Amino acid sequence: MPKLAEWHIYGNEQQGRFVTRKPETEPCYYLGGVTNDVANKNFFRILDKKEYELKDHLGNVRVAIGDMKLPENEATSTRGVPPFLSDEKAVNDYYPFGMTIADRSWQSTDYRYGFGGHEKDNEVKGDGNWYAFGDYGYDPRIVQRPSPDPKAHLAPYESPYCVFGNNPIYFIDPDGQFKIPIHKRITENAFKNSGLSTGWQNFFKNDVKLGVSVEADILGVASDYHFDGRKNYSEVQSTWKGLNKDISSKIDDLGGFNRKMGGDDAVLFGRMIHTAQDFYSHSNYVELYIEYFKGANDGAMPTSVPIYDDGILNKDFNTLLNSKLRTGDFDVIDNEFTNPNGKKAQAPTSHNKINKDKADTPTGKLAEQVATDHTTKILKQVKEKE
Repeated sequence: MPKLAEWHIYGNEQQGRFVTRKPETEPCYYLGGVTNDVANKNFFRILDKKEYELKDHLGNVRVAIGDMKLPENEATSTRGVPPFLSDEKAVNDYYPFGMTIADRSWQSTDYRYGFGGHEKDNEVKGDGNWYAFGDYGYDPRIVQRPSPDPKAHLAPYESPYCVFGNNPIYFIDPDGQFKIPIHKRITENAFKNSGLSTGWQNFFKNDVKLGVSVEADILGVASDYHFDGRKNYSEVQSTWKGLNKDISSKIDDLGGFNRKMGGDDAVLFGRMIHTAQDFYSHSNYVELYIEYFKGANDGAMPTSVPIYDDGILNKDFNTLLNSKLRTGDFDVIDNEFTNPNGKKAQAPTSHNKINKDKADTPTGKLAEQVATDHTTKILKQVKEKE
């Protein structure tokens, strides 16, 4: 009966693989020595079967390491005692769209995962020239998929053969189907919830999404686009007052033509929506509501969070906001991207520690929910003008 050759090691995502079988002629390393007798079970655990992935922020596998530590020449070591090195199985460096840089990549094993965490299929076009991307396939040399994106109708402004929205630094593509960063997903869902017309050929919706999910981050380091650096309730209140005024004014400016054909006003409107959405990720508002709700409900976790305009009307919750509400600090020069281990990035009030941009935790999911609700409310105000 055939045996499973390997299985994946998972945490919150794939972290590596466990090779269950090795050729009988290969030695099995174990705690205390080496043996070729694979039937001998009198050892603690077999080594050199597990391989772990070290990934960058886009999910690209940069290094694969084994579960052994290798002795270094003690006479020449500069690392102190005991002198050990990690057992590197593969090292990868990539051009932006995923082609490996030849002089900066190598591997001593058949480890098959690389760009975006996707599996390489070297039998198709040679070593590192083809990624599975689910069942869709991708050639990083020509930056193109071989077949149309099955969800191309959701992005009529892009080629159906396009990958990463032509922006691999901003977007990731988890399964070869569609790249959807969180702001875009929130806005898509809010349009559905609001019942607002998307305009002729979706022009209005697409331009709003352009402002929400692309332009606001291109203009990005400006704290006013991301609701950063508000240190107390008073500063947050002042920002919301100005933002709500600007949103209301822009809604009045959106004429029938804009709501059908989009345009610059729709893009600017999207940037304002981006700022409103960022408040829920870049502040401790959601955490404070959880704290308030648990205190009032015997420790129960809330299933939803009210939007800010409604939350401040709750007297007890508002008292908590007055004492603790703030948004994260983001230093343009010294931040989690330029200096991830620096004091500013590691400070408890930093953007790095407060933000819930990935929305992959219970708190992050609540932040996405309330941001969607607030965006829906804004779009319903536009609908009232139809």
